[in-house]
Amino acid sequence: MKKTLLASGAVLALTVLHDLDHMRQGRDLPTAVSLVGLVATVAAIGFFVWVWRDGETARRAAGAWGVAVALGLIAIHVLPDWGPVSDPFSAADVDALSWISLIALMASGVWLAIAGLKQTP
Repeated sequence: MKKTLLASGAVLALTVLHDLDHMRQGRDLPTAVSLVGLVATVAAIGFFVWVWRDGETARRAAGAWGVAVALGLIAIHVLPDWGPVSDPFSAADVDALSWISLIALMASGVWLAIAGLKQTP
């Protein structure tokens, strides 16, 4: 359970850093993108608390949550513009710090998925 808790904590911390990076960029984001970001942050907090308090049940969901984090970020920030919940970093011309923040958060999602899958009987 410790690995799942550490990975969940990393997702939470890097989600907050990614959110702060969005503020640092000073760009106006579409409302839908902002709402998805808010939901993702609240979910990251909730998932971390769930793993911390009830690791047995939460670790079974960690694989799915980690995959959702990584794939969600790819859909929103990596793929070309595809709709209202799209904010491609390539079109926004963000700096290296923003890309590092994004990649670190995606990697933490993969880490959480792997940690959860390894601990699930």
